[in-house]
Amino acid sequence: MQENARRYTGNSFVIRRSEIEGRIDPHQYHFDRLNAIEKIKRNRKILKLKEVVKSKKTVVTEIKGTDVYIGLENIASDTGSYLPTTAKQSISSAGVFKKGQILFPKLRPYLNKIYLAEFDGLCSTEFHILESTHFNSEFLSIYLRSELIVNQTKHLMTGNTLPRLQTEDINNLPVPDISLELQKDIVEYYRTKSLEAKDKENAALGLLRSIDIYILEELGIVVPERKSSINDRIFTALFSDVTGNRFDPKLYDNSTKALQLAIAESPFPKIPLKKLIVHSASGDWGEDDNFSNPNDYVRCLVIRATEFDNTGNLKLDNSRVKHRLINTEKLKRIDIRVNDLLIEKSGGSPDQPVGRVALLTEEILQSEEICYSNFIHKIRVNEATIHAEYLFHFLKAVYNMKLTDAMQSQTNGIRNLIFHDYFRQLIVFPTHQAQEKILRHISDLYVKANILKSEATNLLALAKSEVVRMIIG
Repeated sequence: MQENARRYTGNSFVIRRSEIEGRIDPHQYHFDRLNAIEKIKRNRKILKLKEVVKSKKTVVTEIKGTDVYIGLENIASDTGSYLPTTAKQSISSAGVFKKGQILFPKLRPYLNKIYLAEFDGLCSTEFHILESTHFNSEFLSIYLRSELIVNQTKHLMTGNTLPRLQTEDINNLPVPDISLELQKDIVEYYRTKSLEAKDKENAALGLLRSIDIYILEELGIVVPERKSSINDRIFTALFSDVTGNRFDPKLYDNSTKALQLAIAESPFPKIPLKKLIVHSASGDWGEDDNFSNPNDYVRCLVIRATEFDNTGNLKLDNSRVKHRLINTEKLKRIDIRVNDLLIEKSGGSPDQPVGRVALLTEEILQSEEICYSNFIHKIRVNEATIHAEYLFHFLKAVYNMKLTDAMQSQTNGIRNLIFHDYFRQLIVFPTHQAQEKILRHISDLYVKANILKSEATNLLALAKSEVVRMIIG
């Protein structure tokens, strides 16, 4: 082989001895990483990241009432969008960042969660807080989010359980020295394409959110306006209703009664949920992969509440899904089948009640062995009476109209679904023909939403490719 040649065969590669410096492990010299560096160097002068940013290290140990805290879960992969979640109540430590600074995560760099701060706040100490001294901050965040960087950082991480980047490797990332004018052109182009993609994503989200409205309209359910005056919040309950039952006000207040009445007044037949159920089973968290006696256990993807999608069904395609060992006898008793419904029974948060629902489709069960955690309950219904998919959408609509909120208790910050109340709620079930009509319309909405999502994804992919072309020259 010639002195300056490289050879790649599958996952094997050969490099020159003269190229070996610093770390000796093979990931440092993976061809993805070396090719990315070569592209950057081809037509540009190269600087190191530490030469063009200042690292900010102010740390605090408490959150004040107005502080916004950002963790890795608050940043969208690849786009760097901010995803609001429930306000964090306490911390052991956090970094202080300012608007315009860049949050660069040490942990799991392949998730590509680079954030350009849109406001002042606090963040997890898993982020490096960088302030640009040489470049347009928005350009630098776009560049750090590009494949030119991800193809390097994903091969530089160390550790198996929590793979992370070393500070030295981050400091030495190459940055092309390009003109301020070109930086502005890149920012303007990427911003325009991102807004176009965002419009398509919002249109898709609007279609998915319209499903609840459509179902309620088809069933003749008119959701009452939620009133909050003092008079509207005063109510009475019969002693006979309270005796032997719950004493908290949610089940008996005017808002809950109005929602229950709206369902009861639907012109279609109604039946308590418990009369539709033919099988019911709690979940199992199982054992981890290091369990000392794995015989009679099956490795399963264990669905948790975090996999429930508030607008669709289940999100099982992310890197955070959990696999656990489940006892084969337990798995047999759980008896998971297509069209079983999963109900979130414990967890939740102040602004997200438990009771979210998911449907186990054939596609999900064919992908790999599935189980679900002990914070989730499974039911199977009599499909001679009701389509499981129709029930899934109906229960989701009931959840989103806030009626499920009255069917739970809260202890020490954890919400628990009260199944006695949940199972006796009324289910509106029109004829099978009417259910099928509803499902066809919903299917059309999903198709249109998925087309818009695909267009948004393709638009961003093309924009990123063009940005790389502009950067490397």
